[in-house]
Amino acid sequence: DEIARFNLGSTVIVLLPPAALTWNEELTANGPLRMGQSLGRIRSLATGA
Repeated sequence: DEIARFNLGSTVIVLLPPAALTWNEELTANGPLRMGQSLGRIRSLATGA
């Protein structure tokens, strides 16, 4: 059974803990994105383990 499909223009949702990501400051709301463009960087997170 098919559970997902990605086509051109599809949206990917990533769930992260608060403050886990440093956003790319060049991004603007409703601005264009290019394939392979960085959205941000994951910050180092303490695992508590």
